[in-house]
This record gives sequence, structure tokens and C-alpha cells, in this order.
Amino acid sequence: MQKKTAAKLLAILAIFARIWTTTGSAHAGTRAIDTCTHTPADVRLMAATGCFKAYGDEVRACDTRADGAGAWVGLYLDRTSSPDLLLTSVFAGGEGNCKTTSKNITEGSQVYVKVCLRKDGRNGVCRNSRLGEA
Repeated sequence: MQKKTAAKLLAILAIFARIWTTTGSAHAGTRAIDTCTHTPADVRLMAATGCFKAYGDEVRACDTRADGAGAWVGLYLDRTSSPDLLLTSVFAGGEGNCKTTSKNITEGSQVYVKVCLRKDGRNGVCRNSRLGEA
């Protein structure tokens, strides 16, 4: 009886493993590259960070200082022959607060994050990350 139960459990786990590893929206390509950046170091008393995580196509914004400005992070598709395309953005305000969003991106796409200090609905100082790959 225990052998049959164990065999059934293993079969169920194998099915779940196969489903989980073949789900398209959370699967990153073999060359997937995460990328992060922060606002320039010469900006005194203000700081924000942003990252793109290839597995799950997540974009994260973090406000790292109590300065009255929040962190705005945009994820852009890098296009060499035309203007880059904003795919999604996220905002986090308040020291220590982070927000995450996700968007299904075609595997192999070249992307980067733009991190800006945002105050009163307007972006101020910004910095772009190096290229990442979905």
C-alpha cells in the first residue's frame, strides 16, 4: 500500500514539475540577463534603485532615502533603428519601500531599465542601466 501511494505521489510531482517548467510567462531564455541601476551618486540626499529580473520578467523600483522624492522605473525595449519603446513602469515612494510589476516579454529581447527620482509627478534625475535580455 505504501509503495502505491509513494508511486502516485511521485507521478503527481512529476506532472507539476513539467507544468511549472514549461509555463511561458515565467520562463527565461538560456541567455537571460538581469540588469539593475541607481540614480547617479552625485545626487545628494536622494536615491532610487531599479532592476529587471529576466526570470518572471519583473521590474522593481525601490526608494532608498527619505527625501521627498520617489523611485520611478521604466522598462524599455532597446531598438536600434527607431526610438526605444516603454514596455511598463512602476513607482515606489517612501524610504525603504519597493514595488514590483511584471510584463510578459518575448525571450531574447534586449531591454534596459531607466531609474528616475520622481517628485510632484515629474521625473528628475535619471540613469539608464546596461542592457539585459529577457
